[in-house]
Amino acid sequence: MKPQRDRSNKMYVKKGFAFALTVFLSTGGTLTLARANGNVANDRLTAAMVRDWSQLALDMIAASFGFLSPPGVARALSILTTSEWNAMVPYTADATPVAVARFPETGTAADNVQRVRRARSEDTRKAISVAAFLALAEIFYDLDSNCAATRENAWPLMETDGVDMLRRYVDVVPSGLTEIPDVVNFLKSSTDTVIERAVESTMTFLTARRADGMNARGDLSDDGVCYSDYTLYQSVNDPQETVGRTNCMDEIRHLDKWQQLYVPTPGGGAQLRPWLSPYMDRVIPFSSETPLLWTNLPGPPREGQDLFMEQHSEVLDIYSSLSDRQKIIAEFWADGPASTLPPGHWHEIAIEVAEERELGGEDMLKLLFLQAQAVFDAGIASWQAKRYYDSARPVTVLQCLYADQTVTTWLGPYQGIGERSGSEWQPVRIQNGDLVATLR
Repeated sequence: MKPQRDRSNKMYVKKGFAFALTVFLSTGGTLTLARANGNVANDRLTAAMVRDWSQLALDMIAASFGFLSPPGVARALSILTTSEWNAMVPYTADATPVAVARFPETGTAADNVQRVRRARSEDTRKAISVAAFLALAEIFYDLDSNCAATRENAWPLMETDGVDMLRRYVDVVPSGLTEIPDVVNFLKSSTDTVIERAVESTMTFLTARRADGMNARGDLSDDGVCYSDYTLYQSVNDPQETVGRTNCMDEIRHLDKWQQLYVPTPGGGAQLRPWLSPYMDRVIPFSSETPLLWTNLPGPPREGQDLFMEQHSEVLDIYSSLSDRQKIIAEFWADGPASTLPPGHWHEIAIEVAEERELGGEDMLKLLFLQAQAVFDAGIASWQAKRYYDSARPVTVLQCLYADQTVTTWLGPYQGIGERSGSEWQPVRIQNGDLVATLR
C-alpha cells in the first residue's frame, strides 16, 4: 500500500495563493488574459518594457546569489511589481494602489488618485520605469544597509542595463548620470509631473515595506546585518561537523527536528548554512495587514509515527530508480549558483506565458503582479509553517534511519544506481552547475 503523502505544506501554499488572488481582484484587478488589442495601456511596447524590468530583476538576483533567501527573492519580485502597479494606477480606470490596501498608515491616497483621462502610453511607460528603477535600487543598492557582499555583484547590471533602460523610457534623465544614488536623487527631485507621481507612490510603498518584518535593513537584529535572524532561533540539534554526513549519535537529539547542514558553494566548497529567514511568521504579506499564522493546520508526522517512516521510505524508493526525467526536474528547480531560486523560476514561467499569449502591457503587468504576490504569500505561509514545526530535512532523517544498512540509490553523474551505506545517502544536488550526489 502506497504511503499517504503529507499535504500540510501544500495546504499552506494553496491558502497563500488564494488569499493573494482574492485581494488582487478586490483591488480592481482583472484577469483578462486576452491578446493585445491596440489600446494605449495594453500595447506590445509597454509589455516588452514590463518584461525587461522583470528580467533585469531576475538577472540581478542571479548575479547576487546568496544575498537573498528564497522568501527574499519572492519579496523582491513582489516589491518590484507592486511598485510598478502603483505607478500605473493613475493611468487606469479604477485600480487601487496596493500600498494603501496593505498598509493603512500610508493614508487615504486611494481616495485621492488623480486619474489621467487621456493616458498616453509614453507616460505609462515612464511611470512604470521610474517605479521599477527605484524599487530595484531599494532592494539592491540601499547604502544605509549592512548587507552581504554578494549584493554588489548586481550593481554593474543596475548601472548599465538599468540606467540605459530608464533613459529609454524616461528621456529627461541626463546622459551624464551613471551612479545609482545620483540617478535616484535626480528622480526624487524632478518636477516632471509623471515622475513626481511615480516617485510619490513608489516611495510611499517602499517606506512602508521597510517595516514589514523582513529585516531588510538590519534594524531588527543586534548585528545590524540586513535579512539576518532577529528571532534568536536555536536548533535543538547540533550542527553537522562532517561535510555531507550527520553523526546521528552525537549531533541529533530529535530526529524530526531541523539540523544545520553543509551546503554546496561556488567553487566546489561547502559551508554551514544557518536557517534562512526564520522570521517569516512575522512578515506582513500582500494579502493581509498582519502576518499569516496558520498553525492550526496539521503539521508533518513526527518521529515514532508510522507515516514518518513511510514517507522517508518512499523517498528512498524513488531514489532507487531515479529516472533521467526526475533528475532533469531536480536540475531545473535547484540550479545551483547564479540561480533565481524557485520564486524567480515561477516569475520566468509567468513571463513566458504572457509572451505566448501575446499579452499587452497592462495585462502583462497584471499577470506578473498577481504571480509575484501569490508566490510571496505562499512562501510566507509555507516557510513560517516549516519554522513553526521545526521540520527536519529528509537527508538527515534518512542518514540516521538507515545508518547501519546498505541502501540502493543514485550514486552520482554517470554512476547510475548502486549500493552505498545509508549513513552516506545524499539527495540530488547542484554544484557548479552540475548534478552531484555527495559533497566532498
